[in-house]
Amino acid sequence: MPRLPKSARPIAEALAGVELRGITYAEGSVAAEILLALAENNCQISTVASKLRPPLLQRLPLPDLVSIVAALGEQGLKDDLLRPPLQAKVAVAGPGLALVPPSRLLRLATASQQSSCIAQTALGPVAGAAAQSLESWTAEDVSELMLLVATSGFAENSPGAKRLFSRVTEVLTPRLSALSATVLLKVVVAAGAVAAHCLASPNGANSSAERWAPAASSPLPQHALFGNGGCKEKKFPVDKDMLESTLQEARLLAGCQLVAMLESRKILPEQLRGLTEEELYNELSGWEEDPEKLRRRQQTEGQLRQEVEKLGEEVETLQHRCSAAQSRALEAQASQVEAQRRSEFQLGLVKRQLQSLKRGTSAASGLAQRCRDCQRKAELFDLEREALQKEAAMKKKAWQAASSQAADGEAAQLLAERTQLQQQLRKTREMVELSQLLTDERMLLEKRKMTSGEMLREIAALEEQADDVERNGQRVVAEMRSSLERLAQRSEDLRKAKDQAEDWLGAVWAALNQQRREQLLLHRRVKEEDQWASRLQERTEALVDELAVLERQAQPQNSPNQGQEETLRTLALLQQRRKTLKKDLSSHLAMSRHVHGKLKDAEGEHKLLLEQLRPLQPMLRDGREQS
Repeated sequence: MPRLPKSARPIAEALAGVELRGITYAEGSVAAEILLALAENNCQISTVASKLRPPLLQRLPLPDLVSIVAALGEQGLKDDLLRPPLQAKVAVAGPGLALVPPSRLLRLATASQQSSCIAQTALGPVAGAAAQSLESWTAEDVSELMLLVATSGFAENSPGAKRLFSRVTEVLTPRLSALSATVLLKVVVAAGAVAAHCLASPNGANSSAERWAPAASSPLPQHALFGNGGCKEKKFPVDKDMLESTLQEARLLAGCQLVAMLESRKILPEQLRGLTEEELYNELSGWEEDPEKLRRRQQTEGQLRQEVEKLGEEVETLQHRCSAAQSRALEAQASQVEAQRRSEFQLGLVKRQLQSLKRGTSAASGLAQRCRDCQRKAELFDLEREALQKEAAMKKKAWQAASSQAADGEAAQLLAERTQLQQQLRKTREMVELSQLLTDERMLLEKRKMTSGEMLREIAALEEQADDVERNGQRVVAEMRSSLERLAQRSEDLRKAKDQAEDWLGAVWAALNQQRREQLLLHRRVKEEDQWASRLQERTEALVDELAVLERQAQPQNSPNQGQEETLRTLALLQQRRKTLKKDLSSHLAMSRHVHGKLKDAEGEHKLLLEQLRPLQPMLRDGREQS
């Protein structure tokens, strides 16, 4: 991945802060790409490491997590920040780690040189995973991994390292003839380091020591070819172990390459040039019998040793140069592949965004049509509500007028009846008293004239009159009592009707107040949503502008590739189109929310008015029938 220039780092830091705030809820692949880009550019690496925690850690793909941890290790992050993700997922991945590409596993193993936490926790599992898929590894990568594991000081005695070293013999044996001197040297150094470690350990007599010790203690190619003072040994002793055989063959091949280099430099005598390995051994063995030839052989050995030392220095220099050039070429190739992958990913992302925008545009069109329909329904509901309110007000006024008129008429009639009955009762009492006085006076005047019979008849008549007067009084009292009871019942009915009217007016007033409060809350909510929508739109535009600035800065100057320029222009047009569509979509969504709120409020008010008018419907129906 190309590094960001220093001028773009403040923008990258700002964008990193924005992305890291919401990365916990992002998709696994998207979050992995963001974290990898930040880790490789050394941008807020401590925050990136702190984000490698559940629940985001479970959503990250294992290959991307391996690359992220390797990049953090290359940047020299502290071990306490790297240990949680390594222990939680990488170290316990098991067979899933074998599915990670070899380049990423090798990168994690290389990062163990700079991070002891990676060497302690992940190098052993990486070696075990590599042992499962070692056939897909190149010889250079296998030798590099062997050297890293053997010289790490932490993982060379782990179960994964043992599986790796046991599998190396099976994989490298068929490839020995095609291996370079650098690869052979790495394999030999790794074998020697493992054997030395196994022999130095308390259990040095185990199978690993027995397997690697003979190879590590075997003579060097120069000693094997020329011997010490006339040794007639022509080949290495072959052990039954496959790995020892592999190392011996590697040493013989290196010796043959050295002989070819010496022959090309015209150092060997004429009679020894062009000989095979077996013929060279036979010729050198025959020189021991002739003193002259023995002296020539010793001179030749001295010259060869000097030349070998020079060649060793030159080979080491060339190896350093080749490794540096190879690393630069690999980095350039990797950066080119990564840039191509990112461009393809961006193109795919733009295509997906266009498809989503297309779907969003069609959905927004349908939503706008539904919004217009809902708006028309809301207008109809408003008109119906106004008509119902007017009708309710008119009926309320008519009911109040009728109630007041009926109450006034009936009360006046009852009061008149009560007054008339009281007057009649008063007159009756006066008539009774007057008749009693007249009777007493008549009795006093005619007492002497009346006989006993007449007195009896008069007494009977008076008793009958008294009975009649009493019956009339009782009838009048009963009529007055019934009138008073009717008056009290009517007064109670009027009081109940008045209470019902007051309750209805209170409910209507409360409903109107609630409606006003809801309208105010709705207005405030709409204002807040508009403000948030405008802020979101401004932030989106700012991010798009920053992205355009980054694309212009990252774009190579005077690029001869016309297709990339066309792609960038197309991306700019698509981004402008995306801005327009986002604005339209946000406006349609705001309008739809507003219309839906109005529609719900209108339906609620309609239902509330119907519920409030339900107690008055019988009275209104009676008023219509009476009218």
